[in-house]
Amino acid sequence: MKSYDVVIVGAGIIGLMAARALRAAGCTVALLERSEVGKEASWASAGVLMSRPYAYESITDFALRVEGSEMLLALAPALADETGIDAEATRHPALHVAFNAAEEADVRALQAHLDGANLGCEFIGPDEVRARQPEITAPVTLGMVTSCANIENRRLLRALDAAARKSGVDVFTGCVAYALQVTGKTVTGVRTASQDFAAGAVVNAAGSWGAALAGAPEHVPVQPERGQMLAVHADAVALTHLINLPQYIIIPRKSGRIVLGATTEKVGYDRRNTLGAIHGIVHAAIHAIPALAEATIDEVWAGFRPFSPDGYPLVGASELAGYYYAVGHHKLGIQQAPITAEIINDLILTGQSSRPVASWDPKRFS
Repeated sequence: MKSYDVVIVGAGIIGLMAARALRAAGCTVALLERSEVGKEASWASAGVLMSRPYAYESITDFALRVEGSEMLLALAPALADETGIDAEATRHPALHVAFNAAEEADVRALQAHLDGANLGCEFIGPDEVRARQPEITAPVTLGMVTSCANIENRRLLRALDAAARKSGVDVFTGCVAYALQVTGKTVTGVRTASQDFAAGAVVNAAGSWGAALAGAPEHVPVQPERGQMLAVHADAVALTHLINLPQYIIIPRKSGRIVLGATTEKVGYDRRNTLGAIHGIVHAAIHAIPALAEATIDEVWAGFRPFSPDGYPLVGASELAGYYYAVGHHKLGIQQAPITAEIINDLILTGQSSRPVASWDPKRFS
């Protein structure tokens, strides 16, 4: 039986970032991944940093993921130096557009959160929207400009994977963890379909499969939520802004790709791309930017976001000694990953964190 200071179940962005922090602190670390490294929700992500708050978020929670975004932007060049893989992090403005009075009200309601996170915003009229982004020819009634950034999440994952292995993290792919090993009220390891792992601490970073690890006392109501997306190339469209539509998003990549997404569907572990969902995304994008009708489809995909009932992740210590949660990040895992890794690292090494995020308490559903 292999033995480690820490075993992390799940090698997406959360597991990789936690492994990086713990290995840097001198811990021996194993990453157990049921499929391939980073190939689930993190791979399917849009890679957007900052952008806009969600209705359920407090100003403090939104400011926290803005901070996490800044941490990733700072990390990207260091990872490039370590691995030779450029995550293509880039800053650019975001343009949030409304097409009617109700949508205008929704856009204006974001101001308090943006100001609270020191991002700020600027409201502009239809003429200024077209001046900033001439490709938008739909009848916009209001625009709002904010700070934003994006990162090529797949390149980021490759870089984190390469850096983890280089630092001495043991990575096991195709390794399905199904239960904790427990002695008394203390975790002692993880059982997988192929072998057992002994551990001084175990981190559940299994994303949409976070509820599948048996043996913990807490109720973990994390479920999969399908998000469908596509990427296109359009020589006639030169976007300088990320475009936030009322329902969807248009993301210009540094490479020239344009990413369109995303749906929100509670359909279990059904990974299909459906014509209706893709039609909805494409229709909205072409309505806003008619020139996209001539775009070439590059890729269509779907992923499973780890959804919790209140939208917040479960991050922190279990009632079971040595067992920690880092699951349920929904749409925001990439932005929240640096903060999550810091919390998990602090808890394992010192038993306490300088970032007590009350809304992330993993025991709140028990």
